[in-house]
Amino acid sequence: MASLLSLLSLFLLLPITTANTTDLHFYMHDTLSGRNPTAIRSVVGPVALPSTSINFGDLYMIDDPLTRGPSPSSELLGRAQGFYSVASLSDQSLLMAVNLVLDSGEYNGSTLTVLGRDRILDPVRELPVVGGTGAFRMKRGYVLLKTNWFNQTTGDAVVEMDVHVFDDADLDDGDDEDGPAASPEQSHNSNGAIGRNFKWDLKIISIYICALIFYTWGIDQIFS
Repeated sequence: MASLLSLLSLFLLLPITTANTTDLHFYMHDTLSGRNPTAIRSVVGPVALPSTSINFGDLYMIDDPLTRGPSPSSELLGRAQGFYSVASLSDQSLLMAVNLVLDSGEYNGSTLTVLGRDRILDPVRELPVVGGTGAFRMKRGYVLLKTNWFNQTTGDAVVEMDVHVFDDADLDDGDDEDGPAASPEQSHNSNGAIGRNFKWDLKIISIYICALIFYTWGIDQIFS
């Protein structure tokens, strides 16, 4: 009984540690056709890729709207501004460098910067978020891209984006001691909203559990 009471009292004194994450979800409308395109090919690459309408070295500047839903008339949440270029001779892979500029809600005026490889024919692609401004200053994370709609004739597309950013101090140190990372397909989660959630810091909890075990063992030794 004494050991049980000691265990409970110690547990109640332990602080709860959480890792702060921010999850964003929206749709990027990449329009090359019509009278008001949001993506323009500013450089034509010299080498045509077989069986495609693109060239190695093509560069597109974009100012794409980000909306809450897949419809163009859905609520506007911000814009994706930057460029993507065809960076592979063997497949349809892009180098994507884009600022996600948010102009509504609690993140109005904040930005996130995405820089990475977008292999556009994959069902889900993972790109790193390398930084941000405003509410996302000193934060990093990743974005999962999924093509929601694509017109093979015009090249217009709607891309679903799931963005997950973390406080810099909460990022994993990359040693994989907690197990292998999930694939983009396993990590994909469409929650349809902008929000914030919290997760337990498993490393801190592990330390607490070890401390509880040793503390309880010591009490038992005293009263035995």
